[in-house]
Amino acid sequence: MMKATANWIDSYVKTGLGAQEIADKLTLSGTEVEKMEEVGDDVRFTLEVTSNRTDCLSIIGLARELAACTGKVVAHPVVEYKTTGKASEVSSVEIEPDALAACPYYSAQVIRNVKVGESPDWLKKRLESIGLKPINNIVDITNFVLFETGQPLHAFDLEKLNGKHIVVRMAKKDERFKPVVGDGEEIRLDPETLVIADAEKPQAVGGVMGGFESGVTEATTDVLLESAYFNPASIRATSRRLKLESDSSYRFERDVDQGGVLHASRRAAQLIAEIAGGEVLESVLEAGALSPQTRSLNVSSQDIQRFMGVRVSAESMQAIFGGLDVPVTKTHADGVEVTVPSFRPDLTRRIDLVEEIARVHGLDNVPAPLRMVVEIAKPSRRQKVRKLVRLALQGMGFSEALT
Repeated sequence: MMKATANWIDSYVKTGLGAQEIADKLTLSGTEVEKMEEVGDDVRFTLEVTSNRTDCLSIIGLARELAACTGKVVAHPVVEYKTTGKASEVSSVEIEPDALAACPYYSAQVIRNVKVGESPDWLKKRLESIGLKPINNIVDITNFVLFETGQPLHAFDLEKLNGKHIVVRMAKKDERFKPVVGDGEEIRLDPETLVIADAEKPQAVGGVMGGFESGVTEATTDVLLESAYFNPASIRATSRRLKLESDSSYRFERDVDQGGVLHASRRAAQLIAEIAGGEVLESVLEAGALSPQTRSLNVSSQDIQRFMGVRVSAESMQAIFGGLDVPVTKTHADGVEVTVPSFRPDLTRRIDLVEEIARVHGLDNVPAPLRMVVEIAKPSRRQKVRKLVRLALQGMGFSEALT
């Protein structure tokens, strides 16, 4: 399930639609709004997102859907901030070889001299509108960016990390870990569990939940901001095995956009610098590699005509794909060529582009096929006699052979 509000979506795409109209547009385009609730001067949506549309597990993803349906364009936040060339207290991050399958990429950004405290009203209101409880400005920012972009993040108190080295590894047998939420009891880990550890012990279960001991508090001054890509199957298995679930694990186990991992980290660093002050260190510590997949596909008006029964011009296709943030690289007299971005892994064939145009154009605008009345012929007297003879012979034990 995904939660979003009309006002939050509207902050990225100005459609001029009311909450009910937004819900109708999203549902007709394939992302069903199952529930609507008034929250102050806003309306909260609870949406059912299909497993192949993880891009819609973000506010910006939903804004793209509305932009395409209404002919608008998404206003993406501009990410800009100053950095300092000061050296980081963390010398390096490492992914151990046996953990690479579970965590192909890990990054850490250090932000020093922050002032942890209460979040500004606009940020608290955004989180409360979707049912989240504000904690402090740093944690609230990571939650905000998670819902805005769909990429989970985690913030560690840098002073609580032992040593100057972060290692992504598999847990040791019977290693202990205290999650940041729960009854305060430690849980026992096993060698199939991916952990983010310092020089001494695990400080987070990778992709699932941070640890109590290294969490950000009002005493925190330096933050290590994690943004990573985790294997969906590994996160799903760990979450079920440890009975730990979070908004982060919900997204990681459904796969996140590898092309958005570093963008989310930069977006959070920008907001931390603006809201909590501090200095964003220039160097980003990285281990492993990202491999976002893009591809080129063509679709023509003839394809649309053949499958939908209506003709859609190349100009209309360009507007639809533009709203979906799917770049049109070439325009032909009868169609377009697009570059499918990494956040849309579900678009792999030409027919997928046809389906995109169909759902945005509106299935209710597709003409119904002509109905044919077929009259079933009645059996002749000869056919009736043959059937009766066949049944009589079968009753006497005979078998029919056809050659």
